[in-house]
Amino acid sequence: MERQEALPKTKLIFERYGEVLNLNTDEVLFQQSDPSDAVYLIVEGGLTVQLNVKGKATPILLNYAMPGEIVGELGAVSGSPRTATLQANQPTTLLRLSMEQCQTLLAETSALAQLLMDAARDHLVFADETRANLGETYHQMQEHLIETEGKKEQLQQVIEMRDELTSMLIHDLRNPLGIIETGLELIAPMGTEVSEKETYKTVISLTQGATKRLRRLIDALLDIVKIEAGKLPLTINTINLSLMLQTLLEEQKPLADNHYATLVSQFPPELIIQGDAELLYRAIVNLVDNAIKFSPINGEIHINGELTETGWVVVSVIDQGPGVPEGERQSVFDRFTASKGGTGLGLTFSKMAIEAHGGQIWVEPGPENRGSVFRFQIPVTPRNH
Repeated sequence: MERQEALPKTKLIFERYGEVLNLNTDEVLFQQSDPSDAVYLIVEGGLTVQLNVKGKATPILLNYAMPGEIVGELGAVSGSPRTATLQANQPTTLLRLSMEQCQTLLAETSALAQLLMDAARDHLVFADETRANLGETYHQMQEHLIETEGKKEQLQQVIEMRDELTSMLIHDLRNPLGIIETGLELIAPMGTEVSEKETYKTVISLTQGATKRLRRLIDALLDIVKIEAGKLPLTINTINLSLMLQTLLEEQKPLADNHYATLVSQFPPELIIQGDAELLYRAIVNLVDNAIKFSPINGEIHINGELTETGWVVVSVIDQGPGVPEGERQSVFDRFTASKGGTGLGLTFSKMAIEAHGGQIWVEPGPENRGSVFRFQIPVTPRNH
């Protein structure tokens, strides 16, 4: 068994320079369009992220902010107004750094290498191209519905779904891009020498992790469409699933560290299967991402794998988060399910990828009814291929 310990460096900074703020359930942290005056670290509880859309009486629920997440960082650096409303969905404790404190700390950091600027620029260009591709995809969907159905009511439903999806996607894109832009704000006025190597490594790790999550979000959306249309055939190869899981854990460790969570793994040295390595890897990454997102501070996430006597491989991702209510355990894999936070595309993609291999995926309560267990099983050789 392997343990990967979290390193709560960010929390130490907030504890040293910040102040404690407590919110009651339904209390608003800040409103959309409010001036940006501080950045916050969630210690306990959680926040809902809501967007007011012109023409809609009620705001759209975009996401959930969980313990270990920093909110308001881009506005605090750039001075731009808040882009969403954050409201406590349970008693919540935060640590608050004022804008003045943030800018003082940022001014004291050392320079970052040109590599960060080049990588951020490339990912920003990629994000722009992806949004253009998404717009074209929605246009094609509308034309297809008009041609095949010719029903005004269904077309209106698609348009409304598109508008809500666009709002959610833009916000989900803004979060990782905010980290990239903040990194650029830091390195622009600085020199080329790096004296604070730990600061350098931390910023590099956060920026790379954010851009990887952005790429997975976009890839999941595009591939879901392909899978539904039967245009994403499996590329079958021999896979050492144990080696894949080990690589995945190493990639996810910075994200777990940033959420003050510990990854614990248990699987035999060789789980050999036949399957599409890229699809399975992304399916499991989405499950681990989800577990980290909802993990409490200092929580453990277990990733286990085993081979059954009947020729199935079973993989379990166990977290200590709030769990999934019984009435939502089927719909949690549907797109745009509010209980998942964000767009929910990751779990939808995981379900489709597993089922494409002839497998099944489900969620059940964690040990002693604490947290959730996302578990899937696939045959050693995919039966749908």
